[in-house]
Amino acid sequence: MAELAVQLDDELVSTIDALVKEGRFSSRSEAIEAAVKGMIRNELAERLRFLLDQAVEEIVSIRRSGR
Repeated sequence: MAELAVQLDDELVSTIDALVKEGRFSSRSEAIEAAVKGMIRNELAERLRFLLDQAVEEIVSIRRSGR
């Protein structure tokens, strides 16, 4: 597993610490890992939506032109 050093503003660290204290995550590292995974998942979903929209537009265009 790779180790990364990050700098976060104090408010964000306080929020992460509160989530750890509430038991939502077992550590800061786990919370940050979950956030990064969520960001990547959202990015991939957005890319998929874009590709699907392009495919639908292409299909509609083909049907309209009668090809």
